[in-house]
Amino acid sequence: MRRGILAAAAIAAVAITSPAGAVADLSDPAALVLADSRASPEAKNLVRDPGPGGGVVTEALIRRDVTGDRVPDLVVPVYSGGSGGVFHYFVYSVVDGEARNILARNNLYQAGVSVRSGRLIQKLPYYDANDANCCPSRVEIAIFRWNGARLVVAKRGTRVLT
Repeated sequence: MRRGILAAAAIAAVAITSPAGAVADLSDPAALVLADSRASPEAKNLVRDPGPGGGVVTEALIRRDVTGDRVPDLVVPVYSGGSGGVFHYFVYSVVDGEARNILARNNLYQAGVSVRSGRLIQKLPYYDANDANCCPSRVEIAIFRWNGARLVVAKRGTRVLT
């Protein structure tokens, strides 16, 4: 019970008043992406006009701490609405009362993103010449960690898929 109360308090703490024009609330992911100078025009178009299964999908949002401050940050995957899956994703945190993009990943293809033990994990398919769209030969994995100022790649590797 105590854990649930702490989580609710942490989420509530994210909605902070900020200077005029600044976005301080992580509760509207689409608005964050649309206002984000680091989001590509393609990402913004998918958010504005998502089509079936595209854009920001509420169920896919990740609210987990990646900065080590015990306050949930927000990972916003942007879906293509087709076989391309996640094309873009953005990570937002409240810094000095303002929502800030702490990682922008644009123009990906079938990206997988998750958070485990405070680390952001990105998985991208790697296709050999004869691979079908469904079946990449390998997956490239990058694990990001917070270095006190930004998310940096802590480890990178490739796993062969069978």
